[in-house]
Amino acid sequence: MRLVVAASATVALLAVSPAGSATRPAPPALIAKGIARADLTPTEKADYTAVLARARAEVQHLPAARADLLRTVVADVAALWRSYTRPRALVLFSTLAFNERWLAEHPAEGSHPDLTADDGVVYRFFWSHGYVFHPLANFAKLNELAARGDDEGAVRLAQALLARAIPRGDGLVWEYEFPFASGRAPWTSGMVQAVAAQALARAGDVVSDQALLDAADAAYAAVPGLLSSGSPARPWVALYSFDRVPVLNAHAELVRGYRLHIVSADIQMVTYTAIIGDTTQETGTFKMQRKGSVFRAIIDFSGQNDAREIAFLGNIIRMYYPKLKMYQDYDVGKNGDVLNQFLLLGFGSSGKELAQSYEISAAGTEKVSGTDTTKLLLLPKSAGVKEHLSKIEMWIPVSLEPTPIAPKWKLTCWNCPEASQPAV
Repeated sequence: MRLVVAASATVALLAVSPAGSATRPAPPALIAKGIARADLTPTEKADYTAVLARARAEVQHLPAARADLLRTVVADVAALWRSYTRPRALVLFSTLAFNERWLAEHPAEGSHPDLTADDGVVYRFFWSHGYVFHPLANFAKLNELAARGDDEGAVRLAQALLARAIPRGDGLVWEYEFPFASGRAPWTSGMVQAVAAQALARAGDVVSDQALLDAADAAYAAVPGLLSSGSPARPWVALYSFDRVPVLNAHAELVRGYRLHIVSADIQMVTYTAIIGDTTQETGTFKMQRKGSVFRAIIDFSGQNDAREIAFLGNIIRMYYPKLKMYQDYDVGKNGDVLNQFLLLGFGSSGKELAQSYEISAAGTEKVSGTDTTKLLLLPKSAGVKEHLSKIEMWIPVSLEPTPIAPKWKLTCWNCPEASQPAV
């Protein structure tokens, strides 16, 4: 289905009320007023006025059920007439245009699969609202396009989604512009923000687009505004902005969702239990993102018998057990510096940064996985860090590539594992 928003001559839209009447203006009149007062370009105002004019004309010729449904779409657009910001207006009037075109050719009854417009945007059907812009369906589609290597489709949809993003502080959110359950429009979803961060990061990596990676950061940055207030010490992602019930699926996506815009490596963890002389070995993946001084990371041991994912979120370490569908949080508190030093090693750290925190010495040359390397020994300078992290060994390619071949940490704590992480 081709979605066209075209400019046309302005038509008289204001409803005429009887003399002395105090009735509320009709939805088309409110929409016209909203367009006139909005901070939009002249072209945008003309385009949206034309969309409304076509919808008003079409509703006169449609069968009753289709006409009624189109009127509800118009009413949803009118409900937000006081706040036609550019991204919100784009969502509302593109949605109205999509429904006007669809209802002109299809009955209201029957099946209603998700439909895609020419710009890649996905519309999902809701009774009493028609086809609506559905953020979760769109970011799921973006994930699908990026995963299957459809670069052109991913870029087209990603650009359409960025045009519909609502700035909120340093973050970006994607709104639902129709009422749902107890929520009035516009409302947002913690699940959407988590999947948005994941999908934008994946698409940005696939097409090497920094703007999409920055948008992934912004999607993630909006998450704190969508946390459940029930347990401030252990915040959970809330279901909706109007319903602060925490939702496990959203939390799982938040843990998983920020994996892709990061450095990644395989990891091997060897745990020695001295009291019984037992050694166990586990393999998994380590992924980390750094933006300025902020670090986020995840270790995934989901392929092991004791499947778990470990997320590093500021001073919180979150353990997710997928088989049990359960989380456990650990607040590292004053030991946050130890955690940051653990994450810093070999991932975006300059030599100057390392020298500020460690005594560094060369320990000869070795060949690792067929690559000539220089072995470095790092000893923490901080007494507090030494209590937990006694030494680090790193193998740096002689070619001076920035990422080490195999950093290895020796942790000094009771029954604490020694973790080695060969980069991939």
